[in-house]
Amino acid sequence: MTNEQINIAIAEACGWNPPPEGMGNMTHGGGKFMSSEEWRKSHLPNYCDCLNAMHEAERASTIFKSWRATKAWMDNLCICSDLGRFPESAPDWAFVLQATAAQRAEAFLKTIGKWEGAG
Repeated sequence: MTNEQINIAIAEACGWNPPPEGMGNMTHGGGKFMSSEEWRKSHLPNYCDCLNAMHEAERASTIFKSWRATKAWMDNLCICSDLGRFPESAPDWAFVLQATAAQRAEAFLKTIGKWEGAG
């Protein structure tokens, strides 16, 4: 998945809806009217590069309301982190706790079944 596809998928999972196609001329942004594409690019959070945005997505998501989903997310985060497997010791947890925004985004989408592509 491209970063833009990842950002859109996470935003939609968190309840974000872009303006409908063809409505761009009615979308006002920054003192000028924008196309739907321009509006989307300027308002879409950058989950792939921003840990703060990913933390907000993780807080906003309903997937963490069940233990099973939380466990699945943790498993996916462990696999997506540089460790590549579930931590077996305390030092291994550093890899998971220091997961990048991109690794967290991939784990998030894998957990909700929206990840597209290899792996």
